Amino acid sequence: MIAATLLILGSEIARSAQPAAVASVLNPVVTGPIAATAAPGDPFHDYPFFSTPLDLASLGYVEEEYFIEGTASRYDIPATITLANTPMTTASVIESGVPYRTRMIVRRPASPDGFSGTVLMEWQNVTFGYDIDAGWLASSEHIMRRGYAWIGVSAQGVESDALWDARSVGGRYEDG
Repeated sequence: MIAATLLILGSEIARSAQPAAVASVLNPVVTGPIAATAAPGDPFHDYPFFSTPLDLASLGYVEEEYFIEGTASRYDIPATITLANTPMTTASVIESGVPYRTRMIVRRPASPDGFSGTVLMEWQNVTFGYDIDAGWLASSEHIMRRGYAWIGVSAQGVESDALWDARSVGGRYEDG
């Protein structure tokens, strides 16, 4: 619920700030939380990829996975653009209606009373070719002690491609 609200709010803010020349994109569809039917380590992998090994329930937290899908536009950005000297409004749409599907992991207090109101969002690190929740790994104790919610977003193709092959493990990450 928290993650979906933030995602939709962020999308609305971004859309209202777009120049007129930018292609309009519909809000994404957020589905979840996606039920896990197996415990982490089960060979059928019907649980979130790289679930935290922490016993979150004993710490008053839950882990939930959501799928995000929709369509996007691809842009051609002139090679002369740099962030320092040119606004990024000169890019042109080269393709629209491009489908995407990705996921986000939400780790949050199980009780609304334990939530501080702060949400930390992390673009998953893909240095090794798959999702690594580096910020969570380094700061989970602090995050939970403060009552923060943490969201890890799979935002790059390399990590989405590295999720378990749906055809061999039962369909959790099957192409939508």
